[in-house]
Amino acid sequence: MYNLGTPLEYETASTPLAAPTRAEIALLDIFARRWTMLAVRILLAGPLRFGGLFDQLPGISRNVLTQRLLELQSVGMIRKRRVPPSGRVQVYELTEWGHRGVAMFQALAGWADRGDAALTEGVVSPQHDPG
Repeated sequence: MYNLGTPLEYETASTPLAAPTRAEIALLDIFARRWTMLAVRILLAGPLRFGGLFDQLPGISRNVLTQRLLELQSVGMIRKRRVPPSGRVQVYELTEWGHRGVAMFQALAGWADRGDAALTEGVVSPQHDPG
């Protein structure tokens, strides 16, 4: 519940919530970009090659996936690693910091499960990639 009388201060039913920090705002800005949260969620299951990640995100373009992966690498949430023995194969994987987001994704899944029917009636379609 938002306390509209006090800008940047929020209250929930049980606990006051402080104004968002700069780090929270930056993280939310990254996750607000289409496909980013889905890519991170998929990588929670383990490392994947570009093609494996691409295959699990139907509707995304290769250029957009490349851009999102570069953004996530630049903030240290994921890394690209060469896989032995030849070292020619590269995978994307979450860093330790990236793995710390698992509780957030579990909470998000629980929230979505209790969500409005509009979430499951195609109001937002992952098949459409506006960029």
